[in-house]
Amino acid sequence: MTELIKQMIERLRAAVPDLREVHALAHEDILPESSAFPCAGVKDGNIEGEYFGGADDREYTVRISVYVSVVDDENNILGLVHEKGILELTATVRDALTRWDADGYQWLAMVEDRASEAMSSADRPIQRKTFVMKWVSS
Repeated sequence: MTELIKQMIERLRAAVPDLREVHALAHEDILPESSAFPCAGVKDGNIEGEYFGGADDREYTVRISVYVSVVDDENNILGLVHEKGILELTATVRDALTRWDADGYQWLAMVEDRASEAMSSADRPIQRKTFVMKWVSS
């Protein structure tokens, strides 16, 4: 799981120039205080299946969250002229991961695509959208 998350972070940093930062997260509600927006976070999920006799048949669930600072509701969701909104940015992040071959892992399925939601940080309101992907060892 650690290697998959590291590769996902590297992929997003290289493939999505609209993101100012990409983090490994301990929790989707907790961003580093110095986060620059827009940004994304990758969070480990469940590992299901068996590792037996050298064969790895496990499935790895990973949650990816995209965060933008709130300007106003409409611009935050749909985007400003000069900046992508949460929906377009999340689609770009999703495409970057589904059109990529991770070393040692294969994308299996999009498990969940949650509605965007407002949250607060210490100094500003934030909009977050999370989707969940399932990967399998290859």
